[in-house]
Amino acid sequence: MAEGAKFGWKIQKIKEFGPRADYSALSEPLPCPPWGMAWKKDKLTHQWKLMFAPEEEKSKNETTRVIGDEKKLAKENECFYVEHYVLPTDTFQGLCLAYRISPVRLRQLNAFSGTSLKLAPSKLIIPIPDVRSVLDGTLRIQDIDDPNFKHQVLSLEFPILTSEEVRAYLIMCAWDLRTAIQTAKADLDWEQARSPSASKNNSVSTPPFELVAHVAVPVANSITNSTNYQFEIELSSSVHGKSQSSSFLLSRETCDAAKELSRPLLPRQ
Repeated sequence: MAEGAKFGWKIQKIKEFGPRADYSALSEPLPCPPWGMAWKKDKLTHQWKLMFAPEEEKSKNETTRVIGDEKKLAKENECFYVEHYVLPTDTFQGLCLAYRISPVRLRQLNAFSGTSLKLAPSKLIIPIPDVRSVLDGTLRIQDIDDPNFKHQVLSLEFPILTSEEVRAYLIMCAWDLRTAIQTAKADLDWEQARSPSASKNNSVSTPPFELVAHVAVPVANSITNSTNYQFEIELSSSVHGKSQSSSFLLSRETCDAAKELSRPLLPRQ
């Protein structure tokens, strides 16, 4: 019997997402190996490792590399190159078929690997061997008058803008891409200059805010509670020749010292 609806325990809900991949530094070359070492590729695992280079290979690296086919190089120098902005509807296989270029050549010119255009630069360099194929319509290049093309180019130039803001800039500038880029750049520069985080004087850099916290170690303080006691002490005055009784508020230490010096009082009549 077929189910009328999906059960709740069959529906998968993803609550946590991992960090987004960042491919901004993927096209940057690896740092130069230390002196006396070279990158070696393992034939079994296809991984690159740093290994000590033999003396023979050191001498080969120092020699000048000889380039063989000069006719092939001259033909490549005469090649015409175009720029292609990657659109959301583009695919790696589609670009290879549209521009009649091999996948290896496309990866070499743009310094990326794989078949995902997310790993490639946003602006691709594509060679056109014969310019006449473009003029007669045999080879179609990217249409720069297409609204989707202009929208994507402006989004790539200013990633901080939303899709609605990009479309608004294009509409205000009558879909002139160059004017829209200049207008958006002027507005963003004005906002950055008027932002509260910007310094009033650009020549003086504002130091970053630092928070310093000190760890407090608890120390046991000994507090002595002093209690006041009221004692009646009879003081004799040699000047007047008579006895006087006075009342004082004294601390415990003073009271102990006074007890040793004074005599006990007799009950009054």
